Amino acid sequence: MNNKNYEDLTFSDDFMFGKVTEDKEISRGLLKCLLQREIGELEEIQNEKRYQEACDGKGIRLDLYSRDKDNVYDAEMQNKNNLSVEQLELPKRSHYYHAMIANDQLNKGDDYSLLGNSNIIFICTFDPFGLGEAWYHFSMKEEKNNSLELNDGVHSYFFNATYLGDDIPDGIRNLYRYLQTEEVSDELTMKIDAAVNRTRMNSIWRSSYMKEKIALQDEHKAGRIEGREEGVISTLLDLVKDGSISKELAAQKANKSVEEIEDLMREKA
Repeated sequence: MNNKNYEDLTFSDDFMFGKVTEDKEISRGLLKCLLQREIGELEEIQNEKRYQEACDGKGIRLDLYSRDKDNVYDAEMQNKNNLSVEQLELPKRSHYYHAMIANDQLNKGDDYSLLGNSNIIFICTFDPFGLGEAWYHFSMKEEKNNSLELNDGVHSYFFNATYLGDDIPDGIRNLYRYLQTEEVSDELTMKIDAAVNRTRMNSIWRSSYMKEKIALQDEHKAGRIEGREEGVISTLLDLVKDGSISKELAAQKANKSVEEIEDLMREKA
């Protein structure tokens, strides 16, 4: 989530993307446009679908989870949010998302043939690989013979919405233009834009967004305070270690007991 006012949210913002794609017709049209193929009737759409592998495992939240008869789709709107491309770790995230989705599809004893094709789709407001391509599609192929595909049904797509060339399908070009400028130029972008405007007027969703925004700001504030406190304590421990101050003075300044200071020094050693 970013710091935008609710009324300023666009389709390229996570919250707005999630609300707009609750519309099954829009979701199906978006998938059809990006993948350039027919999409079956969507049997399920879940925005912000959550996976937790174990009680202490890493959880994930998928922006748009949907499925038809033979495929599972996860579409993610991806902004940099002040991070570098490397920090976003999109390839590793794609790997993990595929694993979680596969694990969710099968019960104990199920045959592997029941696994649907897994499609992870990142719609990026930047070029994720810096090669100037309109999009990047990855699937498993034999290293020495690229004509030999594994056909495991696992596909990862990375769409570069900054692409300006005309040598791409009209639908994708129109979608990219809409993401960049909010210019409506076809039926899909018209439906998306109408849904964006409806969402902006929804007072319940506005309240939900503001609550999430405030909670996130509080988390960041708490993290900054905690970081500053940890930095102060670390400095005090260094001063005790080199004999500049006593353990008692360090404990007083850190609002801790001498025993706690000694424990922290042992941990840091």
